[in-house]
Amino acid sequence: GAFCDMMVSGSRYPTKKEEDGTIFMYRDGRHFAYILNYIRGSFPPLDDVSKREINELKIEAEFYQLNDLVKILSAESESSSGVTTSPPSNNFASSSPSSNSVVEKTWKWKPGSRYEVSNNGLTVKKTGQTDWKMTALAQQSIDVSKRGKHSWKVRIDRGIDHMIGIANSLLDQNAPDNHAKGVGWFFYTANSTIYHTTSFTSPYPITTHLPIGAILGIHLDLDQRTLSFSVNGEMKGVAVSDLPVDKFTTLTLACCLAYKDSGVTIIE
Repeated sequence: GAFCDMMVSGSRYPTKKEEDGTIFMYRDGRHFAYILNYIRGSFPPLDDVSKREINELKIEAEFYQLNDLVKILSAESESSSGVTTSPPSNNFASSSPSSNSVVEKTWKWKPGSRYEVSNNGLTVKKTGQTDWKMTALAQQSIDVSKRGKHSWKVRIDRGIDHMIGIANSLLDQNAPDNHAKGVGWFFYTANSTIYHTTSFTSPYPITTHLPIGAILGIHLDLDQRTLSFSVNGEMKGVAVSDLPVDKFTTLTLACCLAYKDSGVTIIE
């Protein structure tokens, strides 16, 4: 992190090193493992962490000037307090909420040959080599003919190259480049681009890649035929309009992972 770089270099914060070069930081060490893992790019799940511990960890993240982590922990703290961090419905649809609007809280990943599923079906991690020949699909699917609004929240656990979105529930999970074959619509976490086919990619108004621990919201409105995304509870607007959803019978939550051991978790 920038703060640690400045401390080590002494460019902004004067530091006194021990004889062996060690820098002593007078901070509570209970939460430093989370900080260190975040900087390394592997942030552990917060499912079993209490609200009090999340708030303590947030204080440490503020001290180390890890602003993205502060945002993640703030959203997590509000969620554990029973305060929703989901965006208001009129921020991603021009009409009032549909009577069959639903937030998908019980969805789980189905098993696959190139990835492993854990955490009671909520977490998926790639096990194969580096390529785009793996698409994780949820066990459940949506009947497109019934319309309505649907939302999911997915946390990035490890890695930076993820394609997360919605796709045809009948696609071949082991086929290469599903994110660019017209079988779904995907948010690319490395550069905030929306993928559908090789001839259709569109930039989305997010300036940086999504960091480890970020929570991506996927908001599908079949009434208005739009797909929107939110990051850590902040709505980013409509990404795709006039969705040709009728070309599919059913749609489901989907995720393509490029690198081995990269993974995501569905947030209940």
